[in-house]
Amino acid sequence: MSVLEGLTFRTNILDELGIKQNLFGVLFTFTVVLLLTRLLQLYFLAQWKPRKNLPPGPRGYPIIGDLLFFSKHGSLQSFRKLRQQYGDIYSIRMGMWPTVVISGKDAFKAALCMEEFADRPLFFINRLIGGAKGLVFGKYNSRWVLHRKIAGNALKMFTGTRNNPITEMVQEQAENLVNEFLEHNGEPFDPNEGISFSVGSVIYQVVYGRGKLAREDKQLSYLIRNFNDFKTFVRVGNPFDVMPFMAFLTPWKYKGILSILFRMGMLAAKKIKRHKKSYDPDHLRDATDGLLHATYTYSAEDKQKVGLTNKMLMETLHDYIGAGFDTVASTLIWGFMYLAESTEVQSKARAEIDNVLGSRTVTIQDRAKLPYVEALMLEVLRTAATLPMAIPHCTTRDIKFRDYVIPKNTAVFFDVYGTSFDVDLWDNPDDFNPERFLNKDGKLDQAKVDLTVSFGFGKRRCIGESLARLEVFLFLVNVLQRCELYKPEGHLYDKDGYFSFVRSPEPFKLIARPTM
Repeated sequence: MSVLEGLTFRTNILDELGIKQNLFGVLFTFTVVLLLTRLLQLYFLAQWKPRKNLPPGPRGYPIIGDLLFFSKHGSLQSFRKLRQQYGDIYSIRMGMWPTVVISGKDAFKAALCMEEFADRPLFFINRLIGGAKGLVFGKYNSRWVLHRKIAGNALKMFTGTRNNPITEMVQEQAENLVNEFLEHNGEPFDPNEGISFSVGSVIYQVVYGRGKLAREDKQLSYLIRNFNDFKTFVRVGNPFDVMPFMAFLTPWKYKGILSILFRMGMLAAKKIKRHKKSYDPDHLRDATDGLLHATYTYSAEDKQKVGLTNKMLMETLHDYIGAGFDTVASTLIWGFMYLAESTEVQSKARAEIDNVLGSRTVTIQDRAKLPYVEALMLEVLRTAATLPMAIPHCTTRDIKFRDYVIPKNTAVFFDVYGTSFDVDLWDNPDDFNPERFLNKDGKLDQAKVDLTVSFGFGKRRCIGESLARLEVFLFLVNVLQRCELYKPEGHLYDKDGYFSFVRSPEPFKLIARPTM
């Protein structure tokens, strides 16, 4: 069955079941699935209730559980309150799904470094994306371990070489962004779109190949538009994930998800087809070539043993883009918002840049010579907390953790946001202060650096961490070297932002003027 046939089959499933989407059909469907959902919910609760030493938590509402905590606005503050009430480890229910939330850096790191917490829950969206066999949302098993190893090596083949074009790509896009900022001639503007296209251009070229006019590529615009549509469906706490009957009650949303996945898949298929025609094993141009190299050279027997297919490997392209686009873009948007409000921080960073670089272009080798800028980058990563509850994990077996027993197949959220703003770890955590990462000598305080949790720990640590750090560093230096940022008079910046899958700022404006 082709991809298109498979999608057609899924979108026609309601009609095949004989459920017409008139008023009677909807009411009938709602009644049936409500009863089934309640029975499943009682089953899940029966599995949990006899257990002793479960983490404490709120009772939740019938059917929906504690999904109201995952609202677009204010939900992260709700989790702060739950932590204050119940401690670093507490239970909630996402619809039918038993869930545990882990906060605090020590508990956070200890759990993430345990194999028992390395799985992913079989949420609805996880099943749709590669059948829960992908790199980001895939189940933890021997197949996933090999998949991650190959995907990491494929990325390193392109990004890890001394002559790789990544730095040049980022420099070009950073220069484009600076020019775009300055084109506003000191008038307030929203930086969101410009930053998104600059970061999108970088990851697009990393995955699909170098292009001098990447930002003018219609396929890039198409990709960004589809990705923005898709992320509305994959937000944390999505009712679709934990109450699959929603696909019957709102079939237009279900078909919408499939349509987006199909369009993104078709774009990748076209790119892969072109790459295969011009593939040269002695000249790897991008991450697509890196993955093709793996499909051609890695032992077929080893892949077959664990059920890893070449199709699964090539679908890693979606993981690269998904992990390398919105999180980096949102981090920079948060960073420039904080900088526009912190002219003193800008002045200190710019003074260090001028002292070390003068008028020359920054290189990756300059990072070690710019401790204040490095501290600034760490503070941007901390305050942005773009994956505030991380990507949901799941337990592989019953596990005793601290004073509690957490059953097998329990969804586990790691409170990145709460840890990033933990008053026990950070002095005045709501303040934007890069100097918290520096010691008295003005050098990086490694103990403080080790408190950051932006890229996770353990088996599921972000494989694109080095690329993300490189991008944030180079964009910050290039903008600060040529621009002075200001908050428009009378404007207020919302530091809470809104929370879907990625935490992003509410729309805001800033002013950019050329440095003197």
